[in-house]
Amino acid sequence: MRTKTVLLPTVLLALLVIVAGHSQTASGQDAAALAGPDSQKQMTDASNTEPETAPEKTIPGPKTAKERIAVYVFLAWTWATVFVLIVLIRGKIKESDRLYHLKYFEQTNERK
Repeated sequence: MRTKTVLLPTVLLALLVIVAGHSQTASGQDAAALAGPDSQKQMTDASNTEPETAPEKTIPGPKTAKERIAVYVFLAWTWATVFVLIVLIRGKIKESDRLYHLKYFEQTNERK
């Protein structure tokens, strides 16, 4: 029963991280909207007083559907690898705990 109680929060945390990573936006206006009304006012005041000399920076992204799918496949493999490594490490920890309770690592007088 303990594996269900530990596995569920781990999966939920992984899903939360994935969803949070995809919800981030690249535009500065959205980030300013999240920051609050005071920072929006400062951004509009600063943009009105200073002339725009440099063009807005464009962040490259996947151009075709194949590239977008490749990004999702990469993320899925990364999370699958993390999940498998966590499972393997938990198995090793359980085995070492079992050996500890059997007093396998305890030194005896015969070895001295």
